[in-house]
Amino acid sequence: MTTKGRELFSNLISATGLPKAAVEKELSRVLAESGVDPEGVTLDELRTIMANYLQDVILSVGDLDLLS
Repeated sequence: MTTKGRELFSNLISATGLPKAAVEKELSRVLAESGVDPEGVTLDELRTIMANYLQDVILSVGDLDLLS
């Protein structure tokens, strides 16, 4: 059986090793901006959303480097 929804969401939060409240807030925001409900998120959706998120973070850091 494939993990999805709230269980997948919780597993990802735990796997980060970061403070749970902060990660849950950010992940909830990212999913909401993508129009995905944490209760029904699938692994494929989460992979795509997190890849886009990571790309945005990398680009933001690059933009900060240009300002220095």
